[in-house]
Amino acid sequence: MSGSFVTELYSKLNTVIGGDNPNQFLCMTIPGTVISEESFKYDVKQDKPLRVVANESRLANKLFDPVQVTGADNGRLLTTQYKTALDMLSPRMNLEIMQAKIHLRKILVTPYTYNFGDGEEKSTLQQVFYRLYDEWVEEKQKWGLKQTGIRKAIREQYFNPSENLSPEAVAQNEAKYQEEFSIWYQDNAEPFLAGIEEKQGKILSIFSINDMRIIQGILDSGSGAEIHEARTRLANAEKINPDGGTVYPVTFYPEDWHTKLSSSFQYTDLLESEEALTQKIGVLTRQKRNLIARFENLMAVVPNQAELKKLKEAYKQQKVSYYKQFDIKGNTYTGAAASLFNQLATVVSAITDEGKQVQREGVLQKTAEDNDKALDPGENKQDIINSVLNSFKTNQDNILQSQSAMDQATTDYLQAAMTYKSTELGTQIMPLVRELSSQFESIQDQLDSVNQKLSMAVQFKLPEGEKVDVMPNIIDNGYTELLINTKASDIESEESQQSTGTATKSNGGFWLFGGSSGHETTQSIMASSLKSSSASVAIGMAVTKVSMTRNWFNPGVFALTADMIKTSETKISEGTSVIQTNLPDSESEVVQNLKDWIFPAYPVAFVIAKDVTIRVDKSKSDSNVIASAIEEHVSRGGGFFGFHSSSGSSSSSSSEKSSVQSDSESVTVRFAEPQIIGYYLQVVPEDNSTSIAVKGNESQYTTYSGSIIDFVNKIKDVMLGNPVSDVSSVAPVKQVNVATTSADSIVKPESESATTTSSNQNVNSESLATDSTVVESAGSKQP
Repeated sequence: MSGSFVTELYSKLNTVIGGDNPNQFLCMTIPGTVISEESFKYDVKQDKPLRVVANESRLANKLFDPVQVTGADNGRLLTTQYKTALDMLSPRMNLEIMQAKIHLRKILVTPYTYNFGDGEEKSTLQQVFYRLYDEWVEEKQKWGLKQTGIRKAIREQYFNPSENLSPEAVAQNEAKYQEEFSIWYQDNAEPFLAGIEEKQGKILSIFSINDMRIIQGILDSGSGAEIHEARTRLANAEKINPDGGTVYPVTFYPEDWHTKLSSSFQYTDLLESEEALTQKIGVLTRQKRNLIARFENLMAVVPNQAELKKLKEAYKQQKVSYYKQFDIKGNTYTGAAASLFNQLATVVSAITDEGKQVQREGVLQKTAEDNDKALDPGENKQDIINSVLNSFKTNQDNILQSQSAMDQATTDYLQAAMTYKSTELGTQIMPLVRELSSQFESIQDQLDSVNQKLSMAVQFKLPEGEKVDVMPNIIDNGYTELLINTKASDIESEESQQSTGTATKSNGGFWLFGGSSGHETTQSIMASSLKSSSASVAIGMAVTKVSMTRNWFNPGVFALTADMIKTSETKISEGTSVIQTNLPDSESEVVQNLKDWIFPAYPVAFVIAKDVTIRVDKSKSDSNVIASAIEEHVSRGGGFFGFHSSSGSSSSSSSEKSSVQSDSESVTVRFAEPQIIGYYLQVVPEDNSTSIAVKGNESQYTTYSGSIIDFVNKIKDVMLGNPVSDVSSVAPVKQVNVATTSADSIVKPESESATTTSSNQNVNSESLATDSTVVESAGSKQP
């Protein structure tokens, strides 16, 4: 990562919104990704629309190489790589734990005879336990329902829905209700509670409830099942889109993040400079005159019918009247001089406020000087410019009136041609007339819009010497302001951006990037000019971090890979220590080979920047190439300093998303749209699995497959009642008399039948146990 600006931006982002998790790091994306509020906006109180679910999925489930700065994502999807990593892994079978579980299962299926009141029944220890357990739960449920019914009956005595009680009366009745229920509980609870204790006592005479839960916990334990659960959750979360793609839902926090994407910039903040607006007026004016010329040529072939003749003559008269205004000092200017005159006339019509006369003359002078290259080299350029400017001072009202009258006559003529009988104009001419009319209206609308902006730009222009504040107008809740100041000469003209392990260079590309073709020369000129100047750069913005949660995603499974077998040689991840060590060195061998890892890191949050203001301060002696290069580039949809807008054209809508303002001492660029400038990546734990695909690991495969076969055989033996060879010999439970034998008695592993008889029930317990197994059996009547 080179370049002081990139380093400072990365460091400040980490300081402002980063965390202290050593397994996470910021991956900054240069350029940023513009996001639209409309793509994610919805009512958080309602269900999330499928459109928003799909957009959020695309935003969150992309992957990046684990580097500090990159140009874009690496083209991989989190869901695809996650599934690939899961499919590569297989759990090992632990024979020691398996044999211990077989002992416990043998205890649970031990034959057990019990008298439930209808005579002795032959069952197993597990069946007897859970039948008694169900009776205990049922008794507790009856007691709970009894209390609910009594509460409801008492409450109805004190609270009638039809009565409108005062707060004091409600409080009094609540106290009476609680008191009456307490009295009932004291009088009636004991018999119910005794019945519950009796049911519980019967369970404890057979087996401890907590001991059974311990056995359940042991039987349900063991690593490896997480792989199957992870695959199942991923498959269940998948949703198919009509376009053939797949969507995996994700939740962003804060959930209302999309409601704070709008800009705090005002309309006047996004106004372009007078120079940029007058240049647009010049382009539109020339386009307008060219359309009029094409229309005249087209209508020349149309007969002078009565319906069109009158309007045609009116148009000609207004045209002659307007162009008479070019006759200055006895000369009629045409070509480039006439184009300049037309442009200035439009500029003057936009700045009519008498209080802005000084600003208007300044704009006219600057526009004329910027266009002197278009004049004929054989002409006296300065005389022409002075004559044109003087004509506006002495004849401004007539010029504007003539221009307005000619525009109206042109519009009337076009509309008349549009409504004229198509049979008279001909099938070939009529479509051309419609096209010209549509283009004329579009250009006129654009001119009106630019005129309005020019008037506002002049009106709200900052006083000479006052600098634009780069900080946002408002900092929304959850956002933090970020300010960077640096020297232009300190910024490298070549920024190395790490993307998919390959360094890509762009000459001056960090200053300007994207936009229309042919901007490389402008980049080089401007970068060279800034590096050799005393210019400085100030950047302000509002930033925030949005976290993401995927309920179907369980990366913790990769922390258990030491107990797993892998069917591929490729590593899933090298872990935190390797990645963090090599992050600063984008040219390291590890970073260059990142593409070989299956799932090294995944995004857990992204960083949004909005209301970005970039001000380049330059001295008056610096070349105007800085201002003109930036204005031209950004107006065509290009980016600047890693930020950009979604507009790819110079249409009027682009000014609502970005703007360029300049004066003799600075150039200010604003980007109103929010854009993602980085992701926080979580490192996947190091892959410690044993690959059976690696040469030399054949024995691992033999052990792996053998453990599965052994497990299957032993389970079959248990289910069929066959002796289990690898399990210690076990024997039926020794006779135990609950009344005389302590709970600590240890059953010896000898074969014998035990029968314990009491007055009300007989118990025949026959069990299998190891040397370390304690089995309790009882048949005495419960109190």
